[in-house]
Amino acid sequence: MEPQAAALAAHRADQQQREAIRRGLERMRAAERDQDDPLDSDLAFHEAVLRATDNPFFIQFRDVVATALRVSIRLTNKIAGHTARVDEHDAVYRAISAGDGASAAENMRAVIDEVLMTSTE
Repeated sequence: MEPQAAALAAHRADQQQREAIRRGLERMRAAERDQDDPLDSDLAFHEAVLRATDNPFFIQFRDVVATALRVSIRLTNKIAGHTARVDEHDAVYRAISAGDGASAAENMRAVIDEVLMTSTE
């Protein structure tokens, strides 16, 4: 669901919504320096992407996505010993900002794949 949401956000996000995604990304960077909560900052990023779709279907799944992220982020952090990969999230943000739906979806898939691969190690 998130790759499709990222693609839609690339086409629909206004400046304020892109700024919310950027703020989530900046919080993730701060979390890498122990200046923010890794889970909360990652959730803020993903929730901002969902909201940027302006699609009630995606927005209503915010809580479902948040629950899935809470589980996967905790698992990834425990197994991999690190917080979310900020560079991969940055690629999603840049694609959304550029209005490139295909790249936004592809980069969001990379974010999800990294979590799935880590959780099977």
